[in-house]
Amino acid sequence: MNRLELRYQPENEFSGELLANVQSGKFSGIGSAWLSTEDLRSFVKQSLAFPLDANALPEIFGGHLVGERQILEKHLAIKIEPCGSRGALRVSIELAVPIYYSHPLWKTENDTLGHSLMTRFLVTYNDLDAFARDFLEVIDGTKDTATLSATFHE
Repeated sequence: MNRLELRYQPENEFSGELLANVQSGKFSGIGSAWLSTEDLRSFVKQSLAFPLDANALPEIFGGHLVGERQILEKHLAIKIEPCGSRGALRVSIELAVPIYYSHPLWKTENDTLGHSLMTRFLVTYNDLDAFARDFLEVIDGTKDTATLSATFHE
């Protein structure tokens, strides 16, 4: 089974914590990151495009940032892109245990002893459309969970 579940816990009207639970084959993991509501809504808008815009593929990521958009430590990342000639979409998910704050000697991703998961699975445009609409409701607080389940068969 390939599935991504997202929940959102707003801190205020501008940002909150995105919680992810992923199962991909025999692998699974949970993770979270703090993201702006604006970035989440942009991700939904890009996810609803048909076909996906090659210049604005749906992608969100969060973690420990330095500067405005340079990431030192990625805790959660989701990217969706076309894959192959049969209309499939590849969902790439990265999860990592935050380590930057857990020990002062671990300063970069390469110095970690933490846990991480990177997985990919294929979905259809219909799968993505249903997920994106549910995720918008999660962001708005009218639904608890948005689930992206793979129905694509190779």
